[in-house]
Formats: sequence, structure tokens, C-alpha cells
Amino acid sequence: MSGETVASIVVGEKDYTGLPITAVYSKVSNVYAVYCNPERVMVQFADDAELGSKQRLALAHLAPLRGEINGIIDGWRKSQWPWPWSDTSKAKRYDRRTADAMVVALQGDQMSAEALLRAVKVDLVEERTSIGRSSYIIYATICSILIFSVFALLSRGSASMTRLPSAYSRRKTVGGSRLVSAVLAQCFQLLSESGTARSTPISELEIILLMPPLEL
Repeated sequence: MSGETVASIVVGEKDYTGLPITAVYSKVSNVYAVYCNPERVMVQFADDAELGSKQRLALAHLAPLRGEINGIIDGWRKSQWPWPWSDTSKAKRYDRRTADAMVVALQGDQMSAEALLRAVKVDLVEERTSIGRSSYIIYATICSILIFSVFALLSRGSASMTRLPSAYSRRKTVGGSRLVSAVLAQCFQLLSESGTARSTPISELEIILLMPPLEL
């Protein structure tokens, strides 16, 4: 069966989990192989049962840290965005670093391997945080554009107000700042529900329908 020996770890073949092997980072004949499938970095232990058992025992304490790293990377591996927005290149970069740490561990230096894996995790968290901040700036910019659009609608004056439903026209004396605050709240709600900016602008009627009741 494929994936049961070190020699069987070849790009394009399937490993013992049934997944295709996408990259082989290191391989020592009959001793070990470090490779990657579409889900994670994997280790093929020695063909010799006794040596393979010792390798598993030596690397067991690294499993939780590897799991945390893989959990952060996993979404990047499945990115469907085309280049240059795809995150798959980020996943490959961190998979390479994880694989290097596993090679160090298989060579007998588990302490250095753990330090390398912790460094990988720190860099991953920092990069994720940076991406989150960038997303916040984008969403804030979108909301700012929507607010300016609302001000533009308000500046049209009474001529525009006559085209709005009578239920709203009775409230037209409400201060502009209160109206903008209500629309801003709805903008954030729309962004939080959809996760992305809308593809079409919000119409005047839609703004009215989304507004919470305002007291005169």
C-alpha cells in the first residue's frame, strides 16, 4: 500500500491517509521522510518498526504545537482567491518552516525543533493580526464613503424629501446628526453580516427601511 514506507513518499503519489503528496521536503532512505499533503505537513517514520517507534516517541511532545500552527495555516491552504490575493503562497512558506523544524527534530535536536516551531507560531499570529488590522481599515473606509453619501443625500434638501414615503417625511425634522448615526450603525451591521462590502450602493429607500425608529 502507498505511503507505508519511506521510499513510497513521492510527489503525486498518495500517502497512508489517502491524500496526494504535494511536496517532499526531506527524505533519508528507510529512516524518515518529511512531506506535505493538502492538509498538513506530515512525517513518514522509519521502515524499521523499533526505530519508527522511537521517532514517534521523540516527536510526540511537538504534536500540540504542530496542531496549533496547522490550525492557523489551514484557511490559507484552501484559499480560492486568484493570484495575487491568494493566501496559498503564505501557507507554503510556513509549511516549509514547519518541515524544517521537523527535520531538526528527526535528527535528534528536539529542543531546537520546539524553538523553531514556537517562532513559526509567533510569526503566524503577528501576520494574522496585521491582516486583521488591514481588513478593519478597509471596512472603515467603506463606512466613511457611505457616510459621505448620506450627507450628500441630506444636502439635496426638501425636494428630495418629497419623494420619500410619508412615514419618513413626518420625521424630517429630526437632526441630521441623529440620522447619520442611525445609518452608520446599519452600515456596520451590514458589513458584519456579509463580511464584505456590498457590490451595489445603498439606495435612499433602503436607508429608510433599515433605519431604526427615531423619536421626535
